[in-house]
Amino acid sequence: MKKAKPKHPEDQPAPSSSTSTIGPIIGVVDGSDAAPGEVGEFLTADVEFAYGAGGAGGLVTTGQIPLINMPPGDWDFTISATFSTTIGSALFYLNPKPIGMSNIMIGGDGNFGTMAVEGVAIIGQSARGSFSVTTLLSFFVEVFQVANGAGGNMDLVIDARRRR
Repeated sequence: MKKAKPKHPEDQPAPSSSTSTIGPIIGVVDGSDAAPGEVGEFLTADVEFAYGAGGAGGLVTTGQIPLINMPPGDWDFTISATFSTTIGSALFYLNPKPIGMSNIMIGGDGNFGTMAVEGVAIIGQSARGSFSVTTLLSFFVEVFQVANGAGGNMDLVIDARRRR
């Protein structure tokens, strides 16, 4: 008598394989900082960007900030900016966007007006990146200082955690 075949593919037994499996991933699972090259490795970069004082009509200060050279691997990113004085608005984004990045990590707000923003952060988009070679992450920055506003510094901080 012939044996009946299962009607659904999920009912069929898994095929056997002669290939070996890869061992466990080396790294940490408790949130601590792993050694370089291991899963859980944590990197951070912190760069200050000076912006000018606003004259009678305000002032826009722009610049390009080379922020961090990322080693090869798969990474999760967060980015934020804080300001030392009151500003009118600010914008930052990854430029150029490297191959392997999920987005440009844009952050900005045009509604500060005359609100004191010292110690307040603008949080940019979180992102994922996958690089096969060391890759520079560089950001375009624009700060608008309101009329008669004092100059100051924007502190741009990126954090990265290795996924693989």
